[in-house]
Amino acid sequence: MGIIDLGFSNFLLTPSGYQKERRRLREFDGFFKTARDISDTSEHPDRDSVLADMCFCLGSIAMGSSDFDASRIYKGRSFDAVSRICKELAAEDDRPSLAYAERGISRIQDRRYVRGDADLKKVLLISKSSGNYIPRSGEANLSWALLAQGKLDECNTLLLESLAGRGKAPGKNDRGSARTGLVLYVLGNLRAAQNQWDESFEYHKRAWTHMRATVSERDFSAANAAYRMSAHLMRLIRNEEAM
Repeated sequence: MGIIDLGFSNFLLTPSGYQKERRRLREFDGFFKTARDISDTSEHPDRDSVLADMCFCLGSIAMGSSDFDASRIYKGRSFDAVSRICKELAAEDDRPSLAYAERGISRIQDRRYVRGDADLKKVLLISKSSGNYIPRSGEANLSWALLAQGKLDECNTLLLESLAGRGKAPGKNDRGSARTGLVLYVLGNLRAAQNQWDESFEYHKRAWTHMRATVSERDFSAANAAYRMSAHLMRLIRNEEAM
């Protein structure tokens, strides 16, 4: 198979990625299967790059569908492919960082917190070495691993630094993505673990507001924040609001 075949395979990833970004996790009309069938039999030198992108998307979709076994497999394949490509090309870009991040998330899903912690700290190290560091969602993911291990002080420092960093760029009230909301959400959970309920309520409220403004109420991140809000309201015996 030649350039046209692989180009068509890559083209099929575009509508699939569009559906994934909008959380329509099962509406791909066989695009991924067709793209994978083409890529698997291609001898084009860019084949591994397309397969890496495909595995990355499939891993994210599996994660969003709570299919953690498939998520682990696809993210592992994506990591291996990206590592091989970057080694062969001696490339320095954001692909290794993204691959470490996805593998770290997969390990956290499997409750392998120490290994997930190590992957996401590697991402943080790569990000900070670039010289233009802006906290992203990786800090929130790392915070989950720290929280699960009971490393509350380290988790607190990371989250507050991340929130302050996002307040500088892209800005305190940014609505460009859900990343600030993800940090706020984990801060709410951390404060709950510390029995600081008033602060927990405020962080979860800010997270809920941010999620609805960025990814809409239909997103699972907004649903998680809404669930936490209802728990706070029931604790305060504001049951009708909780409903």
